[in-house]
Amino acid sequence: MPHHSRGGASGSITCAGPRKKIPLRKGGNRGLSNAGGSRIAPAREVSPMHANLLILPLKQASRIFCLCLSLYLFLPVLATQSHAQVAKLYPVDEALQDSSLLAFRNNLIDIALKEDTKLFKSIVHEDCKLYYLPAYGLENVDELLGREKLRKKFFSEVVSILNHGGKFVEKDKFFTSYVFACWPERLDAFTLTVVTNQNVPVYAEPDSNSNAIDSLSYDIVEMYDESFRERSGHKGWDRIKLSHGRGGFIDKEYTLSPLGLRLGFMKEEGSWGLNFAVSGAEPPSPQLKLYPEDQADRDSSFLVFRNRLHEAIENQDTVFIYSILNPKIRPTFGHGGGLEEFITYWKFRQGNSGFWDTMKEILSMGGAFINDSTFVAPYVSAKWPGIEYRPEPFAFTNVIEENVKAYEEPDSNSTVLKILSFDIVRIPRDWWKWGDWIKIILNDGREAFMLKQYQRSPTGYRAWFLKENGSWRIRFFIAGD
Repeated sequence: MPHHSRGGASGSITCAGPRKKIPLRKGGNRGLSNAGGSRIAPAREVSPMHANLLILPLKQASRIFCLCLSLYLFLPVLATQSHAQVAKLYPVDEALQDSSLLAFRNNLIDIALKEDTKLFKSIVHEDCKLYYLPAYGLENVDELLGREKLRKKFFSEVVSILNHGGKFVEKDKFFTSYVFACWPERLDAFTLTVVTNQNVPVYAEPDSNSNAIDSLSYDIVEMYDESFRERSGHKGWDRIKLSHGRGGFIDKEYTLSPLGLRLGFMKEEGSWGLNFAVSGAEPPSPQLKLYPEDQADRDSSFLVFRNRLHEAIENQDTVFIYSILNPKIRPTFGHGGGLEEFITYWKFRQGNSGFWDTMKEILSMGGAFINDSTFVAPYVSAKWPGIEYRPEPFAFTNVIEENVKAYEEPDSNSTVLKILSFDIVRIPRDWWKWGDWIKIILNDGREAFMLKQYQRSPTGYRAWFLKENGSWRIRFFIAGD
């Protein structure tokens, strides 16, 4: 997987040519905006009911006391209701506008309920794109339908998705579910999910007999990073973020991710057919983003260590580098590791080591703590989505600058298909054949080309820094998977 050479000081990414430096995020949430055509509403706010209490007459002191006590007891609940949701996304079903599409969809539901593989194959377009995540990228319809457990799961999901509406993206193209088709472009599809019903309770525990602490209707809600991992112990539940660091659980029957199974229908020669069935990050998909971030200032000792490492790189100070290498450090996945092997691999004694430029490049691209004593750089590797719908690291790459042009051909004079900013994009099998260019697949499924220097793979060189006995050391400095 390619990665590009870059310079610049810690805490920023230095852009090529006249471009400005792009600051790395140091925490906080990105702004949200609406996408054209989707119905999206802001979350509710709690009004400051107690703002003017102190100016009331003294004879009402007892009332004030009771009211303050009530506010003290119930404001946490009100605040939870205020901040549990990011926005709203209401159901849309434009299939009702086309009787032929409606008949096709009803027929597909019937086929899926009966698990009729013969009829199913008859409605699949010859160039239908299939990427069903539980099959790890299975692309053969016959193989998918030939596996009983997988076939049952697939058809069950098809029925569920077809009951969640959809939207025309062109006159003869229809996408379903409505959550995917109407997803607001700038919202993070990796960490958010949609409540698809009204008055859905949020529980304190993953148990419908526990206390209901909120009620949501058509809300886009944020999930905890570990939400999907927790399903091994709490299957059927999503854990969502509420205010003041509180969490709640919602029955997964009433939520739908924009990265779940997605279907596309196309009308050709007067007949509707299945054009794609994909899940996860595979295009067509919502627009996926990974923004620059640098968490180094969360630990002052690491910040001091990294600054000293910068100095050592500038001076090519091998004595300092040797002193901060973990005795078991590994230069590749195929070797046993150790100091001598690392020194030999990077040709320190020959005087022409590529270590200096490579480490400088990595340090210029921020990073993140994965626990209190481990920092991983660059941010692309440290913050790569690691959830149920995780983009396969070898099949995707990250655009690391803003306003990067994606061209129709590997030629800057060709048509610009899209402007990319920090997007996660798919790369096909022949991505590497184009010299200074890399071939990518946009989130709408179109192939395009961009300059290699503006992207980075999560499997490129990365460094793991571990704090051992109070001192920071380099534990891994490695590329690959």
